[in-house]
Amino acid sequence: MPLPAVRTEYTALRVLVVDDQEHVRRWNQSALRSAGIENVTLADGGRSAIAAVTELGAAFDLIICDLRMPGTDGVETILALASLGIEAGVVITSVEDGRMIESAGLLAAQQGLRMLGQISKPLTAGKLAPLLERLETSRAPAPAATFAISPAEL
Repeated sequence: MPLPAVRTEYTALRVLVVDDQEHVRRWNQSALRSAGIENVTLADGGRSAIAAVTELGAAFDLIICDLRMPGTDGVETILALASLGIEAGVVITSVEDGRMIESAGLLAAQQGLRMLGQISKPLTAGKLAPLLERLETSRAPAPAATFAISPAEL
């Protein structure tokens, strides 16, 4: 199956990958690069992720976060990101059961995070493509509301 075409609007995206396993972080970085995303920051856990997003001048468009990590796990990381008012789109990845991943996604959305979806590991450019589309459409400004008032209503 051919890889999705690299889209030029993805080259400017800033992505944070949060996973405790180095080989998974590198794999995710490779999948992101296959999609045309070069600006990737790697965090080895929840504490590193929080440090990255709170660093002066830090701004991320997308955060890809694992659920099962020692120390500050994915759910704790999600709650911390929500409490910081992070506006980045969030994708949860895990080897956990699909219902577990979905539950974490619902929690994230309830906490006000812009959930783009969940991906069972491994992350691939093909699995990432629809979420990147969702990221682009979720950032588009909502059309202004218009109200039609008839002369009789005036």
